[in-house]
Amino acid sequence: KSVSLVMTDFAETLVKLAEEGWNPYSTYRGIDIWVWLPEGTPYGCYLDSVWYERSLLFDLYALIDDFLEPEPHWEYHSTYRGIDIEVYMPDGTPYRAYFDGSWHTATSLSTLQAAIDDFIEPEPEPYWAEHSYYRDILIWVWMPDGTPYAAYFGGDWHYEATLSAIKAAIDAYLGPEPEPPPSLSMDTPTWPSSPQPAGAYLPVTLHNIYNSGGAGDNCVAGLFDGATGEILDLETFSMETGELIDSLTLYFTMPNRTIGVVAMVGYDTHYTDSESTVIQLEEPPVEIPTSLTLSAPDKVGLDEKFVVSGILYETDSGIPIPNQPINHSYDGRSLGSSTTGVDGDYLKEVSVPESGVWTIRSDFLGTETLQA
Repeated sequence: KSVSLVMTDFAETLVKLAEEGWNPYSTYRGIDIWVWLPEGTPYGCYLDSVWYERSLLFDLYALIDDFLEPEPHWEYHSTYRGIDIEVYMPDGTPYRAYFDGSWHTATSLSTLQAAIDDFIEPEPEPYWAEHSYYRDILIWVWMPDGTPYAAYFGGDWHYEATLSAIKAAIDAYLGPEPEPPPSLSMDTPTWPSSPQPAGAYLPVTLHNIYNSGGAGDNCVAGLFDGATGEILDLETFSMETGELIDSLTLYFTMPNRTIGVVAMVGYDTHYTDSESTVIQLEEPPVEIPTSLTLSAPDKVGLDEKFVVSGILYETDSGIPIPNQPINHSYDGRSLGSSTTGVDGDYLKEVSVPESGVWTIRSDFLGTETLQA
């Protein structure tokens, strides 16, 4: 499979190659490549009047590349702030990146990175941000990286790469978490079918009453009108901090109501635990389930205006719901409100005056016929 000739006349060379079993295969960077048939290997070519053979085609390509000057081309260099950077080879300069709808080129990498910074805005300085409480210990997180996590306990700071790891360290320090008390429950009161005379009482039985200590030994339970928040009656009783009462019946003054009363019973001064029940003498109106979508950017600058938008629609039918108020907030702080249009869509331009990681919310509070 070797060529036993000296290259003199190119036409004669082609004839001789064909006679010996070599067949034209392809051209790579202007060099004719031949293949030995019928075996399909090796591959051969002439470089500067010298015949070369390789078993693999890619090895012959590499030989040609080494012989010829490298072809100029753009190749991937690195990624900076989420944007890919390419470099022109083999020169190693300039650099280019595609952003803001076009290619940007610079002779140095630092200059191109500075242009990307101007487009995206400078990265915020790293800082520790409050993340959450776990077993009454505040956990911090390093931002904007989102790791590590830190917490101060046992007279020292502790650092872990993951949230689960810092929680495990807190568990190891505090020991096993005590079992939570049983959940408070309430027997549905028997509501009278007609107005009651003055002095009548409504008995309400609570179960699993636990005194968390928020009010000391003096506890109070209340009967409320859930529609207005009005306190209808209060009953006080005494139990020690940490005590659990299996069952307790309280007697509230009968409200002068006959229909549409929503009663809630809670206990402790701040009503740290509560149970509620709906007491209706008439069939409650059917409320239509609703769904609300929300779209907002993941990242904005401080005080930069951005748009929150979405659609309010009936869950079951998909029919849009127009002319309804939508409240907007970030972590409980109001961002104003908007009103749905004829297609159930809403749009509100807002800005957040505080740096940090916030949860943007849009809420529909519902009506008499539409669920929140």
